[in-house]
Amino acid sequence: MTETKGKATAAIAITAALAVIAGFFVSGGPMQARLEQRDQTRRDDIGLINQNIRCQADLLGRLPEAPQETGACPADLPTEDPSGEGTYEYSIIDERVWQVCAPFEQPGQMRRGYESAYEEFNAETGCSVSRLHGSGSLPAENEPMDQNTVEPSN
Repeated sequence: MTETKGKATAAIAITAALAVIAGFFVSGGPMQARLEQRDQTRRDDIGLINQNIRCQADLLGRLPEAPQETGACPADLPTEDPSGEGTYEYSIIDERVWQVCAPFEQPGQMRRGYESAYEEFNAETGCSVSRLHGSGSLPAENEPMDQNTVEPSN
């Protein structure tokens, strides 16, 4: 009888261990969760940077040379990647369009829902391409801008 109890206990322990291992395999475990959290932080940071750029553009009447904290624009502007291994990159595409990029670790896992009429986010490139409110449209992906087609706002 004791031998049967011992075998049953061992079988339960093995089954529980296999269930835990299977759970890590399916979910990716704590390391996967950390990667996803850092990518989500990057995406949130890009959103804050875009808010700052819009704020500065409203005050300046043009896109700023760089995102920066001002008295009128959002504070706690993120500048460094959450991994601590790089910075966010801001570049002006034309007088109304800019992009902010970051290196995403798990681009295929990024949730949708951040895009709008004024922003397109591509997790594969790690870039958010945005434009100021008004006329004009975002450039097509991988399509060079024709500077002669940009219409000034009135």
